[in-house]
Amino acid sequence: MSTVSVILVSYNHQEYISESIHSILSQQTEHDIELVWYDDCSTDDTVKIGTSILDKSSIEKKYIFPINNRKSYKIARWLSILEQCSGDYICTIEGDDFWISKNKIENQIRLLQSSQSNICFGPAVIVDPDSKPTGKCIAFHGEKLGIFPTQAVVDGDGGFMASASICIKSSVLQSLPDWFFGYVPVGDYPLQVLSSAKAGAIYYPEFTSAYRRGDPNSWTTINESSPDPVKRVEFVLEYLDLIVSMAKSKQLAGFSFDKIFKKYEKEAAHLAAQLNSEIYTQQISVAKLKMLDILDKK
Repeated sequence: MSTVSVILVSYNHQEYISESIHSILSQQTEHDIELVWYDDCSTDDTVKIGTSILDKSSIEKKYIFPINNRKSYKIARWLSILEQCSGDYICTIEGDDFWISKNKIENQIRLLQSSQSNICFGPAVIVDPDSKPTGKCIAFHGEKLGIFPTQAVVDGDGGFMASASICIKSSVLQSLPDWFFGYVPVGDYPLQVLSSAKAGAIYYPEFTSAYRRGDPNSWTTINESSPDPVKRVEFVLEYLDLIVSMAKSKQLAGFSFDKIFKKYEKEAAHLAAQLNSEIYTQQISVAKLKMLDILDKK
């Protein structure tokens, strides 16, 4: 029997953490589940609510509750999380999302067991802050089971896969590059690309997860999708550096990051011009030179 490590990441999700945890506990699978819960120093009752539920459960659990918010201080966190994962497979979910299929883990592992691919993913329904479906979805790529090539994952950016939908073979962890364990602005996109590098990504067309949109306190709203041009340009510049690191990786040498780099370079240039910032413009130029150097060496 295999073990599945479910990585739960939360921050100020007191309104949603119960639904998220219950969706994990309701999984019907022949595999053992261990919950690795990383809470990034929530200031509300997220931890109190979540632990009160888990204390009544027999599920194996590992808590990682740092005393300082690592995200805001740009402190690396993936090493702390992944070194606690002992499972043969890994699933990820954030504290404001939840699974809507009780057979998610079981079905995805079966697909991975019969494939050379190291990652399986699927679409997710979009729900509002009250958990009501909006009629929209993300990461829907048709109704047929299949395998997407790695280049499609690279070009598709982080939105190509719904983070709460993925399941990967833990053997991927043995070949993760050093930069992944440093500070990265987002962890799901590089993990998805690195996991699909060997044999693409299995697309499982069933809607197994729900992605919450519209929460004003979510990290995505505050940082990644922030209307504040300063916050947004700083995030985009960090993302450009991440893309450069990915493009330099030996594991990803056969793939092109030119398209995704140009996408964010264009946005960063627009924001820098809007802010009339010479500093941001210089940072963009430095990132572009690094990317050109990588392309010249290929």
